[in-house]
Amino acid sequence: MGDEAEDILVSLHLTPQEASEYETVKGRLDAHFVARRNVIFERAKFNQRQQETGESIDGFHTALHCLAEYCGYGTLHDEMVRDRFVVGLRDKRLSEQLQMDAELTLEKALNRARQSELVKKQQEMLHANFKSDIVGAQLDRVHASGSARFRQPRAPHKQIGTKETQVKQAQCRRCGDTKGHSMQQCPAREAACNYCGKKGHFARVCRNKKICEVNAGLATGSTDTDVDIAFLGSLSTEVKDNPWMTDILVDKHKTVFKIDTGADVTAVPETLYSQYQFGKLDKPKKILQGPGGTGLKVKGMFTATLSHNSVCTKEDIYVVKDLCASLLSGRAAMALKLVARVNHISLDSLDAVKQEFPKLFTGLGLMEGEYNIVLSPDAQPFSLSTPRRISLPLLPKVKEELKRMQREGVISKVEEPTDWCAPMVVVPKSSGKVRICIDLTELNKYVMREKHPLPSVEHTLGQLAGAKVFSKLDANAGFWQIPLSRESSLLTTFITPFGRYCYNRLCFGISSAPEHFQKRMTRILEGLDGVLCQMDDVLIWGTTQQEHDERLRKALFRLQEANVTLNDKCEFSKRRIKFLGQIIDASGVSPDPDKVNAIRAMEEPRNISEVRRFLGMVNHLGKFLPHLAEKTRPLRDLLKKSNMWSWGSLQQQAFNAIKTDLTTPPGLALYDPNAETRVSADASSYGLGAVLLQKHTDT
Repeated sequence: MGDEAEDILVSLHLTPQEASEYETVKGRLDAHFVARRNVIFERAKFNQRQQETGESIDGFHTALHCLAEYCGYGTLHDEMVRDRFVVGLRDKRLSEQLQMDAELTLEKALNRARQSELVKKQQEMLHANFKSDIVGAQLDRVHASGSARFRQPRAPHKQIGTKETQVKQAQCRRCGDTKGHSMQQCPAREAACNYCGKKGHFARVCRNKKICEVNAGLATGSTDTDVDIAFLGSLSTEVKDNPWMTDILVDKHKTVFKIDTGADVTAVPETLYSQYQFGKLDKPKKILQGPGGTGLKVKGMFTATLSHNSVCTKEDIYVVKDLCASLLSGRAAMALKLVARVNHISLDSLDAVKQEFPKLFTGLGLMEGEYNIVLSPDAQPFSLSTPRRISLPLLPKVKEELKRMQREGVISKVEEPTDWCAPMVVVPKSSGKVRICIDLTELNKYVMREKHPLPSVEHTLGQLAGAKVFSKLDANAGFWQIPLSRESSLLTTFITPFGRYCYNRLCFGISSAPEHFQKRMTRILEGLDGVLCQMDDVLIWGTTQQEHDERLRKALFRLQEANVTLNDKCEFSKRRIKFLGQIIDASGVSPDPDKVNAIRAMEEPRNISEVRRFLGMVNHLGKFLPHLAEKTRPLRDLLKKSNMWSWGSLQQQAFNAIKTDLTTPPGLALYDPNAETRVSADASSYGLGAVLLQKHTDT
């Protein structure tokens, strides 16, 4: 320990008892050196977070929760997330509406945003599938033979008149006068608009106004910014073979409506109202706008009872001139149970996850923080000067793989002298390509390991009680996502027929690599419920689809923030999944069929080595095979040095019996720490066995 380290140790003010305990000293030093999170910086990141382009509402909400974890908001956590969520929405109109709600909660804001997101997606689908055009040609017709500066309203029926009559009926687009005058005589010719500031027209006819004029008898000239504006989606539609058309009873009058989830109000054409005379018209509560902000001519509104399949609801219905079809609003459609609201978008496929987390599947990840390989003080360098021989057919493939690894930044050329240089090992793949490995046997003799615990299979599976939905994440060349320091990189120097290279990333073969990778992944995912990490495989589970999706989003966000990338082997939203060499589902654990088939396909052993191989594979599935010790006894007797090799009838019977048992191996239930548990044990003169029994609520 250097002088500076000793000074730091003194500054920690350890008691003699504490100074004599290794774990205590190490913990205090870790607390001193490990970088602490800067709350001010974390809050700045949180307050700058905006909903990104293409990011879903649920993805934005999850990201805010994850960022807020390190902000130290305490009991204000949900309120701060709510405020950032509302302000950071890309839909500014929705954001303003939410801010006007004095009793807004995070749950209410999230539900309204989800509904808005769903409505937009349904509107896009509707506009993509069905022909929809605005009746602008009827509401905003330009006189065919006159100047484009004059607009003529649609007549109630066809009239034939002189040009002079038509000019008198026309309205000047500059001043709004209907008396008729030339452009040079228009009083607005040199006037400045009080609304937009441009010259050449009055404010009353300004096209930049957000609130358009409606029926003159109801809201002509209204410019009150407090008036409620409602959106009416499609103004025209083709009824024939349209799956969004449905029959609705309006006060017992059968009417065909088009379901328009993007419409704020329910509306019917003026002609339909005249035909049925539903009731007295009242002044409308809202100003209606069509697509593009087009102002609509509203004759009035009436209240009626809508019925569909014995489901009823009261609704304000607007009568709109020139509307081609009756439109049913999204609220009314939900009240009549014609459409269902989806509260969250499920991450049930690789494409869905890629859409929400695209960076997770892009290239090779690079985690923060270099790894430093620590050697013991008595380390003796080992260096080869000549490469191992490689068969000539493999040489081109080896050269190409080295170039690929160099392009991705995994390795780099070494030109300087190094104390360490290991041999390269080439492993052919079934795909025809090769895998480059290095033999670090000599280096590993002196590598000081971190001794981070690697969880056992049984410990991991014992945490899955109640699991029903599963996802498995697979890191893309996991070790290669951890950068090495320059000094450590030179320790991995290896020699090839094409020169010397060294690893820039943590390589396979270093004895400390598995536990260090496990340590990093555990830190990234710590604190997340329903997330189990076993090296580069991560299992996410939930008792319901929604719980699973929430946990999966949090895990994916953590990995994305840590610059970890995944490969396409990931599996999502499975009811049955292979993990750690076993099959897991809601009913429990069962052996991997591939391993079962491999054992059943084995021929009878011809020597002791083959017996050991068979027993090793069988013991891996031992927990699924009852009385295994008794059944394998004739085979294990062959391994005793005092016995001669003799494959007889007893050995053949034991071999066949084990393979038969594997045909229908019993499944095991998932261990539940909260269930009533018993141990059933038995023993004989040559064996001891025990079974862990649990009483589950569903059995």
